[in-house]
Amino acid sequence: MNQLKDYILPLGEKLYRYDIKEPPKEWSTDFKNPEYVYSDTGIKNQIGAFFFFNSYHQAVNTACCAIIKNANIAKGIWITECTTSKNIKLLDLRDFNFCVELLAAFDKAGYPVLTDNFKSWKGESFADMQISIRSIEDIILENSLWATNQEYAKKIGIVAAEMERVLQIPNDHVGYLSQLLTDYSNGFHFKSMLQENGYEGYIFNETNNLSYVKGTDSICLFTTEKINSPFCKKLDQPTLNNHV
Repeated sequence: MNQLKDYILPLGEKLYRYDIKEPPKEWSTDFKNPEYVYSDTGIKNQIGAFFFFNSYHQAVNTACCAIIKNANIAKGIWITECTTSKNIKLLDLRDFNFCVELLAAFDKAGYPVLTDNFKSWKGESFADMQISIRSIEDIILENSLWATNQEYAKKIGIVAAEMERVLQIPNDHVGYLSQLLTDYSNGFHFKSMLQENGYEGYIFNETNNLSYVKGTDSICLFTTEKINSPFCKKLDQPTLNNHV
């Protein structure tokens, strides 16, 4: 556990995404999902990355929630399907249950995430957590019994509280942190550091193991070079369902 890993998304894998307004017929970095364009903070996906689920049902169910929350701008639900045309190398973030674990793993591996280049949704710097995260790195990454050791658990609890204050993310919502890595200007730095290490995107559990479909993952691709052309369909009166 608690390791950054490589994951090869294989040739022939089906991927799905949703939109609440009709997307273009071909892949476009200029097209933006309107639910993630804000009047105060601007465009969330500034780098034009492509986000997918590996479950059709998760895409539909998430879209159903999205049109409820964005009734004033939603035009319907469009589900786009595509298939990988080659193997794709991704950084795998699914091995983490807590935000402090993921941040410690990045720092230990030499990824400069705990710097001023990365900001919270409210503009707080990740650098503010550098000292506290480093104080528990060895405990949380190298000692599998830290959760049952009262002294270790107390130290990590203090750091987790500091992380929650800075990022405004609950420690057990590691999926939110995984999203934040590519939000706004963060995306330019995260994309660059991953590409420098040979990655074409990353895979994570966006819903913190609370997804509608067990095992559903979220996949971020930096380009569409290794996926085929999109097949898009508008759904008629979709309903939320919690089964495959």
